[in-house]
Amino acid sequence: MAVVFDANLSRIPKLLLETDCASMPLNARGSSAAEFAAYSSYYIDSGGVHFLLNAKNFYNVVLGGRADYYLCGSFNGWGAAIGMEKWKMRPSKNADFYELALPLSDFEGLGKNKFLFKFANSAGVWLQPRHDAPNMERDACGNSNLRFYARRSFKHFVFAEAEFACDLREPAFLFCPRTGQRVPIMAGALLLQSNYSEKMGVEISEKGTSFRLFAPRADMVKLLLRDSPDSEPEEIPMSTRDGALWFENFPGDFSGKFYSYKIFGRNISGSTAFDSSMEVVDPYAKLLYKNTGPALVADGRSLPKARRPFTPPSWHDLLIVEAHVRDLLKNAPVDFKGRERLSFAGLAKWLRSGKCYLERLGANCVELQPVQEFDNEKFDDYHWGYMPVNWFSPASAYALDPESLTSAADFADLIDGLAVILDVVYNHVGEPNHLIKIDKEYYFNTAPDDALINYSGCGNDFRAEAPMSKKLIIESLKHLVKNYRVDGFRFDLAELLGADVLSEVEAELKKINPSVILIAEPWSFRGNISLPLRGTGFSYWNDGFREFILSYCKNSGDKAGFKYFICGSPSYASFPAQTVNYVESHDDMCLFDRVCQTPDSPSFEGVRIYKMCLAATILAVGIPMLAEGADLLRTKRGVSNTYLRGDLNALEYSRGEIFTGLREWVRALARFRTSAAASALKLSEPRGAEYFRFFESAESNAVGALFNAKKQRGVKRIFAAFNPSEKFEKINAQGLDLDSFKLIADIDRFDLGGLPRGEVEGGFLSLAPRSVLLFLEK
Repeated sequence: MAVVFDANLSRIPKLLLETDCASMPLNARGSSAAEFAAYSSYYIDSGGVHFLLNAKNFYNVVLGGRADYYLCGSFNGWGAAIGMEKWKMRPSKNADFYELALPLSDFEGLGKNKFLFKFANSAGVWLQPRHDAPNMERDACGNSNLRFYARRSFKHFVFAEAEFACDLREPAFLFCPRTGQRVPIMAGALLLQSNYSEKMGVEISEKGTSFRLFAPRADMVKLLLRDSPDSEPEEIPMSTRDGALWFENFPGDFSGKFYSYKIFGRNISGSTAFDSSMEVVDPYAKLLYKNTGPALVADGRSLPKARRPFTPPSWHDLLIVEAHVRDLLKNAPVDFKGRERLSFAGLAKWLRSGKCYLERLGANCVELQPVQEFDNEKFDDYHWGYMPVNWFSPASAYALDPESLTSAADFADLIDGLAVILDVVYNHVGEPNHLIKIDKEYYFNTAPDDALINYSGCGNDFRAEAPMSKKLIIESLKHLVKNYRVDGFRFDLAELLGADVLSEVEAELKKINPSVILIAEPWSFRGNISLPLRGTGFSYWNDGFREFILSYCKNSGDKAGFKYFICGSPSYASFPAQTVNYVESHDDMCLFDRVCQTPDSPSFEGVRIYKMCLAATILAVGIPMLAEGADLLRTKRGVSNTYLRGDLNALEYSRGEIFTGLREWVRALARFRTSAAASALKLSEPRGAEYFRFFESAESNAVGALFNAKKQRGVKRIFAAFNPSEKFEKINAQGLDLDSFKLIADIDRFDLGGLPRGEVEGGFLSLAPRSVLLFLEK
């Protein structure tokens, strides 16, 4: 454990470990400058002050990446230092961290030689320090900064080790007889070393039924067994060998019974939140009666499974539609019975009719908003699902018969024969928070005062890097792949999980399904990990595409940006399908409302801008993603956050009958993208700049992109031209033999057989205001 003294020490003092019943000497040693800097990001020696930026301590640092990093603080104007050479961090000799050495005299007179500092990248993004840094301080606005102390070099920092195991349940203190300093020992560092390879949850075998729960600081755990969800439970004290792993084995098959736990413990600090009055659901439970429990006794072998093997399209062939189960079903033109309109079963029924909206839209993959058990109060309540309660159980709210626990069977039936990506939320949990009652500090990131860290914006941040937390994430994902044949996952606020955890997730899932689709939302309120993810097999959402393309189509962007994004954002993505291109998702205001202010009578120009955005999304290199209702001019009446607004989110299919031309145009463009005719857009590996050729207007932002320019691939070339201007523009098309192409789409029409087109005059191609032209080689 690390011990921090108020000032530098001339020699290492004797230290004692004190508990309620004993006082034991500790083995203590001093720290090195590097060890101290690993925690505090600076050290002092005869050469001056050394500031160290270690990628292990900051979640959005990429060693050897394209970004520069700067030292900022009260001594140099904070953000004003970004871009200044004096404050730029330099790669260390062995290139495993960044360093900046400065004379101590540069900081003399600053608040009695103590000041605040922080690091930022060249884009102005602040790097958040590790929450357990001994010099981390929060300001009045909740911002995390680091404190520099001239009186503390690294000789005030001591490591101590006990000769016996410390019981994490007992309050313990470290006492220094020389200084009289007595500080409570935080269990965190020791606690987070806890790791077990045993299978958790329920296991049913020929020997009987086993229950296992990891509760590392509980005094006692009781298993509550029921014959039905509402019957009185039998309370059975569980066994433990080490006080951390609790278990009980029974002869016989307990399938069909219901269970939960009561966990007893002493809340000697704010790092635990034991409450023996609350029934806690097993984190590994495979099926819940409702989000408060109890769980059904079942393991993977006894649950319904998706029956029909299905091979989804290759990543570069995907066109994803993001959708919510109930948004699709509420107004669906189908004769539903009972709860079908609220459930997995209703969506499965519609899909089998051959007339489902998802198929008619033209996408070949659906990304469902969260369907793991979430924290709605009643089964019929509308919820986006981003407040998960259990990661194994399909949501009871989407069961055809919740009382009979049909959600697993209904979900398995839906997955059959459909390429499905699940939007999964592992960065935080909802209410009731079962995990916090098992062990708060193990499962959640906490501040030095034991308050929950909240970079998710949802009240808590899951401690994904803790061994048993990571095991829980990986095992639940493996269960969804093995049992339900889920084709892939999109990870919400993945920055809070970290690139290291995501890399382990990738490795484990690819052992089961090498082609599993993995997509990250690479940011959180803390930072962005798109750069670290470049070296993984993850794709990730491209918010730069979202914002720039809308800006460009409003004629506010530039040609350079358009060319960058239409080519697949090459500095953002290391392989073409790594960028997920989109202009609208469930979050925030929908695209139509950002473009048009009148939902029921959209302007002529607004509709053209809208269509240009969708065309750029569908035609750009990468994975295109459309939001549900993209072909319906979907509106949420200008409301930004609609996570509980089923009335605003539900698709209005009648709008498709009003705007039939737009609907059919979007669907035709989507079908084109997923067809072999669009092969020039769908790259399985990076191509050099010579794969593209651009034809531009000298006076405006109008530009055309030629794909497969030098016929490097044996596929038809494609030429797409965009004019975001409010007037007619001409692009220089010299060197482009358009007689070898047929026009298959403009801003209003799509015909793969060919459309009539104007001639190229004097080497210039004319483009109508706010328009798109799409050509395919004959």
